[in-house]
Amino acid sequence: MTLADFPLEMVEVACVKCRRRGRLLKAKLIEAYGTDVPLLDLRRIIARCDRADNISDQCGAYYVALTP
Repeated sequence: MTLADFPLEMVEVACVKCRRRGRLLKAKLIEAYGTDVPLLDLRRIIARCDRADNISDQCGAYYVALTP
């Protein structure tokens, strides 16, 4: 799934581990990263988490709109 496929105009990301939360305009993200950026890659960019590369304690960031 890419940024173009994201269903809302506001992209909200939250983290279950550090409780950070933020919202960004989809249009601004498209300007910065393009429509074809995979959401998994974009999540890492947006979260800017120290745990991003830590296999034993991974980042807990997720897209709020895409969780059940």
